[in-house]
Amino acid sequence: MGRAFNLVAEPRSTPRNPGPPAHGTRGAYEQEMQIQVHTDHTLEGGQKFIAYVTGVVEGAVSRLSARISRIEVHVSDQNGSKTGQHDKRCMMEARLEGHPPIAVTHKAATVDEAVDGAATKLQQSLRATIDRLQEAR
Repeated sequence: MGRAFNLVAEPRSTPRNPGPPAHGTRGAYEQEMQIQVHTDHTLEGGQKFIAYVTGVVEGAVSRLSARISRIEVHVSDQNGSKTGQHDKRCMMEARLEGHPPIAVTHKAATVDEAVDGAATKLQQSLRATIDRLQEAR
């Protein structure tokens, strides 16, 4: 069983539109995007690793984060202690409010390359999905 690191245990409410609230309302508030990082038993998932993964994910989806409630990141070493090409795997799953989750996977020779590749794929997939949703309106 892998280790799970939940980076944002209790999301905070942040203003979506910081302008003055309408009469009789408190304004529109949204939940902060949660990023959960999971590793398998063969990888070390310390605070430095979590900070790295979180930074990559936030950088990739920062312009889209208002529409995302949670992103789960699963990083694993497919071959365990053996070495091999493309044996590091990163799967990212983003949950858009009111829509099915979007999942991407990237395999690479190193964990950093796997995380970076998955983040790029997730960014592209989210942009395409959001563009389709806006066109449907």
